[in-house]
Amino acid sequence: MLTRNGDRHVIKISDLFTFEFIDKSPTRCMPLILTRAGKQNQHGRLETAGALRNRRAIICPLGALAFYLFVRWDMTDEPFPDFSQRPAWYDIRLIKGSGKNIDRTSALAYTTQRDWAIKAFSYAGISSHKKTHMGCSSGAKTVELKGVNEEQIRGAGRWNQEQMVGCYLNSLPRQFMRSMAGHPAQLGCFEIRRAGLTPPPILLSMIWPELDRWKDRFGSNLDNGQTNDLAAMGLTNLLFYLREIILQVDILIMSLTIIIIIIIIL
Repeated sequence: MLTRNGDRHVIKISDLFTFEFIDKSPTRCMPLILTRAGKQNQHGRLETAGALRNRRAIICPLGALAFYLFVRWDMTDEPFPDFSQRPAWYDIRLIKGSGKNIDRTSALAYTTQRDWAIKAFSYAGISSHKKTHMGCSSGAKTVELKGVNEEQIRGAGRWNQEQMVGCYLNSLPRQFMRSMAGHPAQLGCFEIRRAGLTPPPILLSMIWPELDRWKDRFGSNLDNGQTNDLAAMGLTNLLFYLREIILQVDILIMSLTIIIIIIIIL
């Protein structure tokens, strides 16, 4: 997403949402959208960034997010968010602070973020003077090598946007997003093979069971009892999508494991 250091460690779950991109691709295209902590561009519009499912499961940002939240809300004592009222969930941090007396609304400290970046770079054998800001510059260079034009890269990094783009056009640079996720840049070519596996509802409900009570609860149809809360609607839609991703990746891993075992036996 070419996010800045200040964006990452203060993100709240209320800054995340999704909606479907309509581009007639083989796979339903549901991007992860991030609003930049309430920040506005020079034209008064909220700044956003987006990421798509990567063709490779091992480096997919949506898969990483899905399993991270799965660990937090299914494998620890942290409860699943309560969407009945905004104060109960709106300020929960995506990456929460650490420490015994730190609650889940406390932001991750910059020093903690930097220390983990240093450990990760050391493990991967990366040498760089930049630590928390490295992703922004390296991401721009990566897509440049893939042939993404300068306008798309500027849009992704929110660098010197022209008035027409900043005021009137959709600020999500779709060619950039597709290229970063390993797909062809043109429309209609978004395809995730593992997404062809449709998990049964009974398995989906085993992940974040509390999520089911919020299905179709939020929207603009007030006559049918919906609550008009765009933030809650966007986040719950994203969570429904993420739990599909968890099972699709698990099924893929199980299938590969079975194939490897069969090859070893034979």
